[in-house]
Amino acid sequence: MSEWRCDCGSTQINFIETPEFVHFGKEECLDCKKFIRWIQNPEKAKYRSSTTKCKIKYDFCKICLRTKKELGCNETLEAHHIIELTEGGDDIPENIMVVCTACHKFINWIRLYFNRHFKKEVDNEYTK
Repeated sequence: MSEWRCDCGSTQINFIETPEFVHFGKEECLDCKKFIRWIQNPEKAKYRSSTTKCKIKYDFCKICLRTKKELGCNETLEAHHIIELTEGGDDIPENIMVVCTACHKFINWIRLYFNRHFKKEVDNEYTK
């Protein structure tokens, strides 16, 4: 197995807990601080595998409509669970949308932002 190497040439990885985000933590290059990947919360690992067991038959993103050939070198098509498995969603074709890496990140950011924003609004409304 080859050793991971950042664009800056470093092989040093730093783990940072991110309690303010959906993900448990992230890895970044220790030298240049470049983001590497999100780390899943070990307590929630039982809810999902790294991929869906469903057969994916689309070759384009359902959001931006780019095909596999049009994706960037670090992008791929991914299965997005419309209702998250941790929220009771099922790993079935009806609950999966195929999206590119960029759109998947955007969907997750929107979900996180609105959940935080509206939760505060709802909490404020009920505490009046």
